[in-house]
Amino acid sequence: MPEVYRFSRDEEEFLLKTAMDLFEIESSSDASRMEEISPTTPGQMEVAEYIQNILERLGLAEINLDTNGYLTACLPSNLPADIEAPTIALLAHTDTDPTSKGPDGVNPKLHGYQGGDLVIGHDQVLTVEDYPYLPSLIGQQIVSSDGTSSLGADCKAGIAEILTMLVWYSNHPEVCHGPIKVAFFPDEEVEGQAKQLNIEGFADFAYTVDGSGPAGNYTIETFNGYTAHVDISCLPVFPGDGKKHGMVNAMNVAARLIRGIEDLGMVAETTEKREPYISPMRTAEWDFTQASLQFMLRSFDLDNEDPPGILQLKARVRDNCNNLQLGRYKDTGTKIEVRMEKGYHNLHEKLRETPEVIERMISAIRSAGFDPVSEPARGGLDICGLIERGLPGANVSNGSLFIHSNREIWPLNWGKDCTKVLIHLTAVPNTQ
Repeated sequence: MPEVYRFSRDEEEFLLKTAMDLFEIESSSDASRMEEISPTTPGQMEVAEYIQNILERLGLAEINLDTNGYLTACLPSNLPADIEAPTIALLAHTDTDPTSKGPDGVNPKLHGYQGGDLVIGHDQVLTVEDYPYLPSLIGQQIVSSDGTSSLGADCKAGIAEILTMLVWYSNHPEVCHGPIKVAFFPDEEVEGQAKQLNIEGFADFAYTVDGSGPAGNYTIETFNGYTAHVDISCLPVFPGDGKKHGMVNAMNVAARLIRGIEDLGMVAETTEKREPYISPMRTAEWDFTQASLQFMLRSFDLDNEDPPGILQLKARVRDNCNNLQLGRYKDTGTKIEVRMEKGYHNLHEKLRETPEVIERMISAIRSAGFDPVSEPARGGLDICGLIERGLPGANVSNGSLFIHSNREIWPLNWGKDCTKVLIHLTAVPNTQ
């Protein structure tokens, strides 16, 4: 299917313009509103409406955008009546990371990279020494933010690539494909897990376009993700009489707990590859008498029922809390309560039940001309929750680099390459 390798200038321009338009929409999610509303921020609905407009112009079927910010559509099969193919779904989230939100939204910049250090702006520089990918990008166009925020290529690059694939199919009706479903949904960055996506009869296989790195990268393994909720309460005492009445400051208790976790040497800043970690995630309601904290617990176990690595991390958190409760703060009226919450399980455990998902993905990457490289994700993906609910799937790259940082970039050629992978993933060859 040699046609798949060719993009017209108009298609390339569509990919870049769509990505730039999406990057400019401020759509970071808000974890504090997860129990109140979906999507948690209005920018995500703006992204969904932008996508919907393109889907309508392309004439897709079954377009539906609900009030919760979930957008779905279908490109019907163009196969001869006597040929069947599985329904493939391509998925992407409409939110961006809230921790790297800028003061003035996102201001994307297009660089014609000619080598050397890449100056993004606002003291953000990618050096050749620290970022070994850079020399391979000489002569390419690279998109970044202006250095005051992340770019949001996670996952807006994926959205742009899915839409460009649909445009490509509309321009190449001679290339056959089975039914292709697309879905765009909110709040992935705050562990939304696409919980309101109706997967009943939706697709046979699904792929999130939410990975980073070159087009050959794919993900079939993720962390197990749990959250430890720690609530600290102390007796109220007037601070001026704190010493006389044995005051305990809840913020100091929280600080000692965080330091104790850090002293374990297992925080995100000091671990890599397949190493597990415990890391402070967010805080709320800090004052003299109360403090609430959340810790991320992450490990790469394959036992999804009771991951042993997660059990060890839970024990570490509880031990640190008990040591404070029964040691320094014994008989002070201080209470330290711990609650554990499951977020997602390692994707690979369920994928072993559906090897065709992996085989199809690897075949598509090779057919597009790239070397498949399995990259375990030190995080979670919406496909983790979907596969547990019964929709088999995996994750492919969208070409972004250095996500969730003010140095995040998206090389345009990598975006084109990732779009080619999507075409090979969904096309049905040898049907002419």
